[in-house]
Amino acid sequence: NLCENARVTLGIENLTDKDYRLHQGDKLRHLLQGLITSQEEIVLELESVVERARQQFPRLYFLSRQDVLELLAVSRNPRALVPFARKCFLGVTGLTFALPTDTSLNSALDYALNAHRLEVVGVCGMLGEELPLQHRVAAKHTAPHWLSKLELALKTTMLTVTEAALLARLDPDSSRCQPLQLLEELAQYEE
Repeated sequence: NLCENARVTLGIENLTDKDYRLHQGDKLRHLLQGLITSQEEIVLELESVVERARQQFPRLYFLSRQDVLELLAVSRNPRALVPFARKCFLGVTGLTFALPTDTSLNSALDYALNAHRLEVVGVCGMLGEELPLQHRVAAKHTAPHWLSKLELALKTTMLTVTEAALLARLDPDSSRCQPLQLLEELAQYEE
Protein backbone atom coordinates (compact mmCIF):
# COMPACT_ATOMS: atom_id res chain seq x y z
CA ASN A 1 0.00 0.00 0.00
CA LEU A 2 2.85 2.35 0.83
CA CYS A 3 4.50 1.48 -2.49
CA GLU A 4 1.26 2.25 -4.31
CA ASN A 5 1.03 5.67 -2.61
CA ALA A 6 4.63 6.40 -3.56
CA ARG A 7 3.94 5.41 -7.17
CA VAL A 8 0.96 7.76 -7.35
CA THR A 9 2.91 10.59 -5.69
CA LEU A 10 5.81 10.19 -8.09
CA GLY A 11 3.50 9.92 -11.10
CA ILE A 12 4.64 6.38 -11.97
CA GLU A 13 1.59 4.36 -10.98
CA ASN A 14 1.25 2.56 -14.34
CA LEU A 15 4.86 1.46 -14.79
CA THR A 16 5.90 -2.12 -15.22
CA ASP A 17 9.08 -3.65 -13.83
CA LYS A 18 10.87 -2.87 -17.06
CA ASP A 19 9.80 0.78 -16.88
CA TYR A 20 11.28 1.20 -13.39
CA ARG A 21 14.71 1.16 -14.95
CA LEU A 22 13.76 4.38 -16.72
CA HIS A 23 13.29 6.08 -13.36
CA GLN A 24 16.69 5.27 -11.98
CA GLY A 25 19.79 7.40 -11.79
CA ASP A 26 19.53 10.97 -12.98
CA LYS A 27 15.80 10.83 -13.75
CA LEU A 28 15.03 9.68 -10.22
CA ARG A 29 17.34 12.29 -8.73
CA HIS A 30 15.67 15.10 -10.74
CA LEU A 31 12.22 13.84 -9.80
CA LEU A 32 13.10 13.75 -6.09
CA GLN A 33 14.75 17.18 -6.26
CA GLY A 34 11.56 18.56 -7.78
CA LEU A 35 9.50 17.05 -4.96
CA ILE A 36 11.87 18.48 -2.34
CA THR A 37 11.64 21.91 -3.96
CA SER A 38 7.83 21.71 -3.94
CA GLN A 39 7.87 20.70 -0.28
CA GLU A 40 10.15 23.62 0.62
CA GLU A 41 7.80 26.04 -1.17
CA ILE A 42 4.83 24.66 0.75
CA VAL A 43 6.68 24.98 4.07
CA LEU A 44 7.65 28.60 3.26
CA GLU A 45 4.06 29.42 2.39
CA LEU A 46 2.85 27.87 5.64
CA GLU A 47 5.42 29.92 7.55
CA SER A 48 4.13 33.11 5.92
CA VAL A 49 0.53 32.18 6.77
CA VAL A 50 1.51 31.60 10.41
CA GLU A 51 3.46 34.88 10.50
CA ARG A 52 0.50 36.85 9.09
CA ALA A 53 -1.76 35.33 11.75
CA ARG A 54 0.73 36.24 14.46
CA GLN A 55 0.93 39.81 13.18
CA GLN A 56 -2.87 40.09 13.36
CA PHE A 57 -2.89 38.83 16.96
CA PRO A 58 0.53 39.11 18.69
CA ARG A 59 -0.36 36.69 21.52
CA LEU A 60 -0.04 33.92 18.92
CA TYR A 61 3.74 34.35 19.13
CA PHE A 62 3.50 32.42 22.41
CA LEU A 63 1.93 29.42 20.67
CA SER A 64 3.77 26.84 18.60
CA ARG A 65 3.53 26.82 14.83
CA GLN A 66 1.47 23.62 15.04
CA ASP A 67 -1.00 25.31 17.44
CA VAL A 68 -1.36 28.32 15.15
CA LEU A 69 -1.99 26.07 12.13
CA GLU A 70 -4.63 24.14 14.10
CA LEU A 71 -6.20 27.45 15.12
CA LEU A 72 -6.42 28.56 11.51
CA ALA A 73 -7.98 25.24 10.52
CA VAL A 74 -10.93 25.58 12.94
CA SER A 75 -11.57 29.30 12.58
CA ARG A 76 -15.29 29.06 11.72
CA ASN A 77 -16.31 27.06 14.79
CA PRO A 78 -16.23 29.20 17.94
CA ARG A 79 -16.45 26.24 20.33
CA ALA A 80 -13.34 24.73 18.76
CA LEU A 81 -11.49 27.96 19.55
CA VAL A 82 -11.92 27.60 23.33
CA PRO A 83 -8.62 25.70 23.87
CA PHE A 84 -6.78 28.46 22.01
CA ALA A 85 -8.50 31.16 24.06
CA ARG A 86 -7.32 29.34 27.19
CA LYS A 87 -3.75 29.35 25.87
CA CYS A 88 -3.86 33.03 24.88
CA PHE A 89 -5.64 34.47 27.93
CA LEU A 90 -4.20 33.45 31.28
CA GLY A 91 -6.93 32.76 33.80
CA VAL A 92 -9.65 32.07 31.24
CA THR A 93 -10.82 28.47 31.54
CA GLY A 94 -13.92 28.61 29.38
CA LEU A 95 -16.24 30.73 27.30
CA THR A 96 -20.00 31.08 27.51
CA PHE A 97 -21.81 31.00 24.15
CA ALA A 98 -25.25 32.07 23.00
CA LEU A 99 -27.00 32.35 19.68
CA PRO A 100 -27.61 35.87 18.36
CA THR A 101 -30.44 37.73 20.05
CA ASP A 102 -32.41 38.03 16.81
CA THR A 103 -33.10 34.27 16.75
CA SER A 104 -35.63 32.23 18.66
CA LEU A 105 -33.44 29.14 18.61
CA ASN A 106 -32.26 27.83 21.97
CA SER A 107 -32.34 24.04 22.06
CA ALA A 108 -29.22 21.86 22.08
CA LEU A 109 -29.93 20.89 18.48
CA ASP A 110 -30.15 24.56 17.49
CA TYR A 111 -26.76 25.17 19.08
CA ALA A 112 -25.24 22.23 17.20
CA LEU A 113 -26.73 23.17 13.83
CA ASN A 114 -25.88 26.85 14.18
CA ALA A 115 -22.44 26.53 15.78
CA HIS A 116 -20.97 28.97 13.26
CA ARG A 117 -23.42 31.66 14.49
CA LEU A 118 -22.59 31.34 18.20
CA GLU A 119 -21.39 34.45 19.99
CA VAL A 120 -19.26 34.67 23.11
CA VAL A 121 -21.29 36.32 25.88
CA GLY A 122 -19.05 35.60 28.87
CA VAL A 123 -15.86 34.07 30.19
CA CYS A 124 -15.17 31.65 33.04
CA GLY A 125 -12.15 32.09 35.28
CA MET A 126 -9.81 29.77 37.16
CA LEU A 127 -11.65 30.30 40.45
CA GLY A 128 -15.03 29.47 38.94
CA GLU A 129 -16.07 33.08 38.45
CA GLU A 130 -18.15 34.03 35.45
CA LEU A 131 -17.84 37.40 33.81
CA PRO A 132 -20.53 38.46 31.33
CA LEU A 133 -19.03 40.50 28.51
CA GLN A 134 -20.38 43.96 27.78
CA HIS A 135 -20.34 43.26 24.06
CA ARG A 136 -20.95 39.94 22.36
CA VAL A 137 -18.17 38.59 20.18
CA ALA A 138 -19.41 37.01 16.96
CA ALA A 139 -17.34 34.44 15.07
CA LYS A 140 -17.70 36.09 11.68
CA HIS A 141 -14.02 36.65 11.08
CA THR A 142 -10.80 34.68 10.92
CA ALA A 143 -9.56 33.14 14.16
CA PRO A 144 -6.83 35.76 14.83
CA HIS A 145 -9.31 38.57 14.21
CA TRP A 146 -11.87 36.84 16.45
CA LEU A 147 -9.28 36.51 19.23
CA SER A 148 -8.47 40.24 18.85
CA LYS A 149 -12.14 41.09 19.23
CA LEU A 150 -12.36 38.81 22.28
CA GLU A 151 -9.31 40.55 23.78
CA LEU A 152 -10.90 43.95 23.23
CA ALA A 153 -14.18 42.79 24.77
CA LEU A 154 -12.30 41.39 27.78
CA LYS A 155 -10.34 44.61 28.26
CA THR A 156 -13.46 46.78 27.96
CA THR A 157 -15.44 44.61 30.36
CA MET A 158 -12.61 44.38 32.90
CA LEU A 159 -12.09 48.15 32.77
CA THR A 160 -15.78 48.78 33.40
CA VAL A 161 -16.03 46.20 36.20
CA THR A 162 -12.86 47.49 37.88
CA GLU A 163 -14.04 51.08 37.64
CA ALA A 164 -17.43 50.15 39.15
CA ALA A 165 -15.71 48.24 41.98
CA LEU A 166 -13.40 51.15 42.69
CA LEU A 167 -16.27 53.63 42.77
CA ALA A 168 -18.24 51.34 45.08
CA ARG A 169 -15.26 51.09 47.45
CA LEU A 170 -14.65 54.81 47.46
CA ASP A 171 -18.28 55.73 48.04
CA PRO A 172 -18.34 57.58 51.40
CA ASP A 173 -21.85 56.32 52.14
CA SER A 174 -20.77 52.70 51.76
CA SER A 175 -20.00 50.64 54.83
CA ARG A 176 -17.36 48.76 52.78
CA CYS A 177 -15.12 51.84 52.70
CA GLN A 178 -13.66 51.18 56.16
CA PRO A 179 -9.91 50.42 55.91
CA LEU A 180 -9.95 47.78 58.67
CA GLN A 181 -12.82 45.96 57.02
CA LEU A 182 -10.95 46.00 53.69
CA LEU A 183 -7.84 44.51 55.34
CA GLU A 184 -9.89 41.77 56.95
CA GLU A 185 -11.50 40.89 53.61
CA LEU A 186 -8.09 40.76 51.91
CA ALA A 187 -6.72 38.56 54.67
CA GLN A 188 -9.46 36.02 53.98
CA TYR A 189 -8.25 35.63 50.40
CA GLU A 190 -4.63 35.04 51.45
CA GLU A 191 -5.59 31.97 53.49
